[in-house]
Amino acid sequence: MENELSSADWYLKGHFKNDPCMPGTLMCEGCLQAMALFLAGMGYTLDKDGWRFEPVPGEAYSLRCRGQVTPSSRQLVYEVFVEELWDGPVPTIYADILGTADGLKIFHGRRMGVRLVPDWPLTSRPELLAAIDETHHQVATVDGFPFGYASLLACAWGRPSDAFGPTARVYDGTRHIARLPGPPYHFMSRVSQVDGELGSMRTGASIELEYDIPPDAWYFDENGRQVMPLCVVLEAALQPCGWLAVYIGGPGTTEQDLYFRNLDGTSTLRAELGPEAGTLRTRTTLESISQVSGIVLLSYKAECFVGDRLVYEIDTGFGFFGKEALAQQVGLPASEADRAWLDEPCDFALNLKARPPRYCDGTLRLPGPMLLMIDQVTGYWPKGGPAGLGRWRAEKAVAVGEWFFKAHFYRDPVQPGSLGLEAMIQLLQLHLLHCEAGADIPNPQFEPLELDRPLTWKYRGQVTPKDRTITVELNIVKQGRDERGAYAVAEAWLWADKLRIYYAENIGMRIVAGAAPTPLVAGRHTEETLDPAVDRWLQDHRPNYTLPTLPLMSIVDRLAAAGLAFVTEHYRSAAGAEAWIVEAVDHVKLQGWLTFAGPRRLRCEVTPIAVEAALTWVSNVALTVSLLVWRDAPSDDLSRFEPIATSTVRLARGYGDPPPSWHPPRDRCKASDPYQSGALFHGPAFHRLQELSVGASGSSAILDAAVGSVPHGALNQALLDGLVHGIPHDDLTRWSETVDAEDLAYPFQIRSARFYGPPPSRGSVRCETRFAGFVGSERFPVFRIQALTDERLWAAIELVEVLVPMGEHGRSREKRLTFLRDRQFLPGIGLSSFTEGQTRLAFQEVAQKDWLKGSVAHAYCATGDLTALTRTVAIKDHLAQLAAAHPSTIDVAADGQSGVAACLPLTRYPVQVATTDDGVLVSDAGAPWLDLTEIRDFGRRSIGLDSWIGERLSLALCRRFVRRVIVTDPDAFASHRQQGALYLGNHQVQVESMLFPMLAAGLSGRHVVTIAGMEHETGWVGRYGRFSYQYPQSRHRRVIIFFDREDRQSMFAIIEQLKDELAAGHSVFVHVEGQLGRACRRPVQQISSVFIDLALELGIPIIPVRFAGGLPVDASPRDLDFPIGYGRQDYTFGRPISAAELQPLPYADRRTRVIEGLNNLGPPLGEEQPQPADGAYGQRVRAWQERTH
Repeated sequence: MENELSSADWYLKGHFKNDPCMPGTLMCEGCLQAMALFLAGMGYTLDKDGWRFEPVPGEAYSLRCRGQVTPSSRQLVYEVFVEELWDGPVPTIYADILGTADGLKIFHGRRMGVRLVPDWPLTSRPELLAAIDETHHQVATVDGFPFGYASLLACAWGRPSDAFGPTARVYDGTRHIARLPGPPYHFMSRVSQVDGELGSMRTGASIELEYDIPPDAWYFDENGRQVMPLCVVLEAALQPCGWLAVYIGGPGTTEQDLYFRNLDGTSTLRAELGPEAGTLRTRTTLESISQVSGIVLLSYKAECFVGDRLVYEIDTGFGFFGKEALAQQVGLPASEADRAWLDEPCDFALNLKARPPRYCDGTLRLPGPMLLMIDQVTGYWPKGGPAGLGRWRAEKAVAVGEWFFKAHFYRDPVQPGSLGLEAMIQLLQLHLLHCEAGADIPNPQFEPLELDRPLTWKYRGQVTPKDRTITVELNIVKQGRDERGAYAVAEAWLWADKLRIYYAENIGMRIVAGAAPTPLVAGRHTEETLDPAVDRWLQDHRPNYTLPTLPLMSIVDRLAAAGLAFVTEHYRSAAGAEAWIVEAVDHVKLQGWLTFAGPRRLRCEVTPIAVEAALTWVSNVALTVSLLVWRDAPSDDLSRFEPIATSTVRLARGYGDPPPSWHPPRDRCKASDPYQSGALFHGPAFHRLQELSVGASGSSAILDAAVGSVPHGALNQALLDGLVHGIPHDDLTRWSETVDAEDLAYPFQIRSARFYGPPPSRGSVRCETRFAGFVGSERFPVFRIQALTDERLWAAIELVEVLVPMGEHGRSREKRLTFLRDRQFLPGIGLSSFTEGQTRLAFQEVAQKDWLKGSVAHAYCATGDLTALTRTVAIKDHLAQLAAAHPSTIDVAADGQSGVAACLPLTRYPVQVATTDDGVLVSDAGAPWLDLTEIRDFGRRSIGLDSWIGERLSLALCRRFVRRVIVTDPDAFASHRQQGALYLGNHQVQVESMLFPMLAAGLSGRHVVTIAGMEHETGWVGRYGRFSYQYPQSRHRRVIIFFDREDRQSMFAIIEQLKDELAAGHSVFVHVEGQLGRACRRPVQQISSVFIDLALELGIPIIPVRFAGGLPVDASPRDLDFPIGYGRQDYTFGRPISAAELQPLPYADRRTRVIEGLNNLGPPLGEEQPQPADGAYGQRVRAWQERTH
């Protein structure tokens, strides 16, 4: 094992003064760590969660040092020579260790010993015990041992003797004992009464237990509404059963290790429990005990009260099982047909991880990601099931790192059965949502379970980390409406892979009318309007380069400001009292992203939590503060403010003492500028990073606190936003191997933000960021952040982000930036999937990628509901591949049967579109064609005539001799539509002089005049022009100005005419070399400076033009009127060169810039080929000529 060394290593600073070297004790520690790693590598830690390594005690070790590690040392290598390895109850290794520094053997340890011994998670979590205060609560005591919160936590994660006293010391070693769940699935605060003898194994024992319901408990936020979900109510009733089973001595009935499992039960919910419920009191009685073949079966009756009100009652059975008995469980009966149904195909599919708004938004919705126990719906048969009312199938992928495995149980990870029932309940809720059963119920909301309806369940198996998929099948057996609301009743089964293990019947769910929104209290809300056109700093915060979005930290700032304004107004300061400050902003939860397609009205609403208003000497105040955004609805009655974020804001009269601050990571390395690299999407207004270095699990940054274009607010919102810039959002795999490479992390929630001083507004701020694992599931990484000013802690934040899958192409930063930020075409990139000649796009894919609501529409310049949007995006993706254009630049026809790319404005691509149950399929409907409608319409408006012979002839010539018109920079071309332009181009064939002005005029909306030699005035081009001018009732403007090449003086008069044309807003087209070319692949080599001077004088752009495909490679013996072989040409418009771009250049460089602009257009000069000849058309032309001459 190798240790890379550095002269900056911490131990060199203290050992010794003026003689730095590594302490020998650290070399010894390295030896022990190398041996511990060897034991772990052998697999001995796999089933010993919470155990720790220690040197084998009572042994004498021989250590020899014959060298040293100094600041100049670069590598220390440890080699382990194993002598003995014990795999007994306490795995132990004896080995010799050799340490080598830069090739020199410097350290040897003879027969070192390390062993793996039992320990407990609670040992390293002292903060869980730090705040226990049971002074005012009754705590049951047996033989002097109190069964308070400390003992209950020990029953979950601690030493067994700390849970049940000295009698449990036998389990402090390697023996297994049944455990309570740990946080966040631990719902017991204290045992208040015990009636029964410890270890007696007698029926009739009973306990009374209390659970103090936290008002800010996670499950209130995660549930679809602020009530305790059934799984928590059920656990609060079942967990006392488990505790009582151990108390009476269940684990000691046999010498083998026993595991505790719920088997069945019937329960009835009598009332809902909200954040204000207070203490839940559970009275549990052991009804019976039976023992069969080493299995101990127990039955219980329990009742739960809030005050004296019965809220829940349950009869349930449990069992103690040996490991072999659990492994041999065969599950519930299931036929081959039942198993086959698990794979039965169905057209209905729904990805709930994408949080589809129909099911996951609004007042009537499914729970949040942590509590949601189904990932996707894989089948729905509306008339299925025995009652013909519907049958559903849903799945959840089992991840080893699921939060509930870590909580339930220590050293015995299984999914809580209560969460299996919750999955069934959620699928029943989804059924009611899908049927829109709450559509006409005012303020609809789900009950946690239908009140007063008994629920019965049976468990005959378990879900462990080894399982891959949980499947829930559910049959609707009854559905209707009564005076209380809409309801449905179901039966359901749960499968672990192919084993049916749970069954529940009489599952009731009801939608009831909720209370009307509380009227606003005067003085308790503030409003503002944000407009990205005015508040330009919003334009610099576009999470996926689409819509301006208010940063999470700007939301935090507004919540804090509203709370501060409220207490300043309502809580007057006593004489000499300090001013109010923001102490904390906690539990900031977003209901969605706050995006801006235009101005939006915001409102903050404030409600006190802890104290009444008007007290003058209050020193601490807690407030509930919400941010709302105005929603315009078709009906004024439905327009309203809707919540976008909620929080708890704590105000105080002074700042508290900060906790210890962190040092920068030792393994940090300087990182590249994340703004320049595209790792961060932020624009200049949010550029706060001055330095950034990143390590294996954290980062250190220096931020600029100076206030720029982003308003300061209450907490310096731009600086707050900068605190998250040290997170590698698009490269989190460097901090966690469980993150997928295609996932991007975005701020999602603030669990806590604590402040220990006023927000800095100048100078530098050191920001330390540490990855802190996940919460709920591996979609929600947690980061802890410290911000220091002058090395004193200013802010400490715990941030939760959400991982958003970007798809196969999204994992490439380069592709992501090119496609989303720069709006450039990339082959094969888009929301759709591409096969030969076909493009497919699923509705689900669009919904999933539209996590920032409206961003797909913005990225694709599309509109419509999910169906219409999917159709448009699929068409745009299909045509983008054909036109090599970004899909946002595709204009889809109103009938959805064709489209045009902005870079090929006259090429129309026909498509065939088919809509299926799950998406859209697009294919070609024929060859692209030249659509001259825009050119025709402009001509008619200009001339004042509808269809006439000149129009028909001109359009026919375009269709015959123009293959494509290419605009290389459509946005730049469009930006110059407000003024005339000077088009400068090469010259291949004569017909260009006639067709180009017409095409350029139609595309730009401005009349175009061409300069041509006098010799053309008497040719066919001149005759055609005179015919057009003289046509009856025609307002045909002059298209060509003829000049005499031999009369240089005439050019000055021509220039004056051109000035007049340009001053009138018209454009001018010039073949810069005058003469027709005779071969392709010839660059433009000269250009008259007169035209460049003209553009500079009038301040108009020069637009380079390239004609290609009309000449042979080998020179033609004569000038050509039409493309060789009567083929077609490409007309390419280059990026406009503005006068401002040319003005600073030296005179000669201006000419060079324009010539380069010409020669770099179209196909590379050395590769140009003439377009294919049309032999048949040539024969018809020659036949016509022979007949007419």
